[in-house]
Amino acid sequence: MTDWYRRTSWTNEDQEEYFKKLARARSWSRPQYLRIQAVHLVSTEDPKLLDFAEMLIQRLFDTFPEDRLEKSSALELLGDIYKLRKQFDKALEYYKKAIEFEKEFPNILTNAYLEYAALVVKLRKYENFDFAVTIVQERIEDSPFPIEKYKAFSIMAIIYSYKGDEERAKHFRRGWREKVRNSIFISPGAMEKFDRPFCKAPLFYMNIITGMRFIYIFFLDDKSRRFFGTSVSL
Repeated sequence: MTDWYRRTSWTNEDQEEYFKKLARARSWSRPQYLRIQAVHLVSTEDPKLLDFAEMLIQRLFDTFPEDRLEKSSALELLGDIYKLRKQFDKALEYYKKAIEFEKEFPNILTNAYLEYAALVVKLRKYENFDFAVTIVQERIEDSPFPIEKYKAFSIMAIIYSYKGDEERAKHFRRGWREKVRNSIFISPGAMEKFDRPFCKAPLFYMNIITGMRFIYIFFLDDKSRRFFGTSVSL
């Protein structure tokens, strides 16, 4: 049975039950329950449910203005909402707010920096490239997640290629191979589909960011020496 704060529908009955349980929850946990419910409504990509998700985030801000644990994630989620609505400038505004808040309160770090940088590249907002480079460089080395490094190094390669700095573009394409590929194993079929674009960053831009939505990754179990495959949404 789905948790009461992870609904993907929002009927009158859903709302009544949700807010009753929210009122009974511990006060310190309510901001989290508001954000998590909003996340699940956003995951549907339904325009009406996006409106309700935004309402829940606004309620979080209005009711718990001092809450810092959920703020950057909530701001990032607003960016996601506006991106789904194709209101890209507004999406960038909220991603940037999340990034700025994380500098004040670095205890909780989101992927807002990657969302911002990827959207800037997708829209070819050249005037924002320098800021995108700055925020990605601040986070890229410390990330423990291969897929996050994959996106970050790719974005950097694309930006430097657009800037005409092929030496740095090559550095980040090489960085993907050295840092990310040491951590994951990709099937030959996936390699053919996903690795070729690294030859030229703009081609990668066309194939990945605006098109394909998954990269297929295979992990090697050191004990059994067996591969386990999964797909990761881009």
